[in-house]
Amino acid sequence: MTTTRRQFTCALAGGLSVAAAGCSVAQQTASVRAIDVHGQLSTKDGKVVDQNGVALSLAGPSLFWHNLGWSDRGGLEPGDYYNPAVVRSALRLWNAPIIRAAIGVETNGGYIQHPDYAWSRLTAVVDAAIDNGMYCIVDWHTHHAEDHAPVAHAFFTRVAKRYAGYPNVIYELYNEPLPTANWSRVIRPYAADLMETIRAIDADNLIVVGTRSWSQDVDEAAKEP
Repeated sequence: MTTTRRQFTCALAGGLSVAAAGCSVAQQTASVRAIDVHGQLSTKDGKVVDQNGVALSLAGPSLFWHNLGWSDRGGLEPGDYYNPAVVRSALRLWNAPIIRAAIGVETNGGYIQHPDYAWSRLTAVVDAAIDNGMYCIVDWHTHHAEDHAPVAHAFFTRVAKRYAGYPNVIYELYNEPLPTANWSRVIRPYAADLMETIRAIDADNLIVVGTRSWSQDVDEAAKEP
């Protein structure tokens, strides 16, 4: 591991606005697994910390939306890259301690249209991340999460039941709210309700909530956690 002056900001469980500077930057190799070094992640004093209470930054690749039917020329589908070999490559080539599975929701070929396909792609990535000692963000990738709240509850209930007890998993409830999505009236109540569903099953793993304008307006979450 190295130490660098890196700053990152996101809205986390409880609406915390996190800005960590001078934190440890987690890296990983095949012989040094991130999960073994850092274990259960949590938040403290507005920072993400590991099992030793050390503030850290996790950086790794995000897979493209998994959606089925986006290849119109008979080529590979985005979901074809949701496989253990790609996860291992992120570790082997980039020493990535974390990877994100972006599960498209209502866009063409998304979870709502093909839930079984989406679930198979998601579990392939999460299971591989766990096997390789990496963290994995389960990203509910949508611009209109509030319009599909019941589907989100069912999805994250299923995810939490499968992965509660695995500190590798991070829940991302709403990746890219649009500029028109009001924090107080739309994003916050949606997230708070969904957090209760997850916390009834998984009391420990991090929950990430995007803020308005594609997760840019974090000041609004800081003012109203």
